[in-house]
Amino acid sequence: MCIAACAQHGLIHSDSTILLIAPSDSQVHELLERTHAMILKAGYGEEIKAKTKDKITFKNRSRIIALSGFYPHLLRGWSSPDLIVVDESAFFKSDDEIYAAISPMVAANPNARLLLISTA
Repeated sequence: MCIAACAQHGLIHSDSTILLIAPSDSQVHELLERTHAMILKAGYGEEIKAKTKDKITFKNRSRIIALSGFYPHLLRGWSSPDLIVVDESAFFKSDDEIYAAISPMVAANPNARLLLISTA
């Protein structure tokens, strides 16, 4: 579900910043790869302007940025993201630190959406 939400938002909404957050580097990079594969499989590969291990940039200037939540204080500083997807949200070392890092970003954009997804 989280990769579909990221892909859909990035393709439909121009100039959007989408933050994809998971507990570790390997998890978030796997999610970004799966998002990329989903976009290609759906036939929207031509909408991708650039792809790195940490980011997908679309021709409409939207971007999906992969961030590890292993060090929550490093999540700070992204201004007004439109969508924040936190995968495996029940498995972070410190829920309070993750929330403290992302809540100012959500507050800065009244239209921002926050999706907390977990298997627990």
